[in-house]
Amino acid sequence: MVEKGRFETRFQGGSAVPASKHLSLRNLPADTPYSLRNLRLPQVTVSGLKLPQVGDGLVGVDLVIDRGEIKQFAPANHGETLAHDVDLAQAIVWPCPIDCHTHLDKGQVWPRSPNTDGTFNGAGTQAAEESARPAYLEDLSRRVDFSLRAAYAYGTRAVRSHVDGNRQNFDRSFNQLEALADNWASRLMLQLCPFADIADDRDWLSHLAEHAAQPFSGVLSSFVYDIPDLDAQLDVVMDLANQRGLALDFHADENLSPESHCLRAIARAVKRNRFEGSVLVG
Repeated sequence: MVEKGRFETRFQGGSAVPASKHLSLRNLPADTPYSLRNLRLPQVTVSGLKLPQVGDGLVGVDLVIDRGEIKQFAPANHGETLAHDVDLAQAIVWPCPIDCHTHLDKGQVWPRSPNTDGTFNGAGTQAAEESARPAYLEDLSRRVDFSLRAAYAYGTRAVRSHVDGNRQNFDRSFNQLEALADNWASRLMLQLCPFADIADDRDWLSHLAEHAAQPFSGVLSSFVYDIPDLDAQLDVVMDLANQRGLALDFHADENLSPESHCLRAIARAVKRNRFEGSVLVG
């Protein structure tokens, strides 16, 4: 896995790499250089380099890695040979993925809070009831840490997680998640997004925006649906974000109604408010 010039050897079973090579990859030196030969990279990840194209949008590459950083690119089978040298047999090396839409605070609760009817509304009801349980805060850090460990094991480098704006326990849950984000910072970036209902009053939206301005956030998120004063509420959210230099992340049109046009309302609000921050709509 590659991320901003860093290389992490986290390979899963079922890879195209021969079984004998797995052992070599798992025992690569941490403090001396090594080379990974005869691999493939998506061309878009190294578009500024002249490397041989091998089809399907891939280029053939040798890499030299030193203390977790990529030190050299060379055409496949033409790079420097070092004492520690692994032939990857044309395996594809990918940039570390990111997961930009999660709700980690709501995860790992099925045994005690199942969505018995399997519907969207059922999930919402279950989540609201779960967040009011004492156990929700008691095991929050353990549940989220498990999810982060699982994500990290599969190569994920960054996760954006919405944090439910339950007024009774939001501050305590956000504080726990901030501590986790700090603990994981050297391995995986956890970005926390206070999550509002678009119909919330300005005072509560402002409270969430203050948390969004903290170091492990930078993003205010909102669940958007058709309400009579939707335009006015979107203006409030964008005003609060503009004041604090925040990005925005919206959940929009999560229904089966062809008459729901919240995405269009968000786009118009961005233009109306001259909002220059990044906006993600899902």
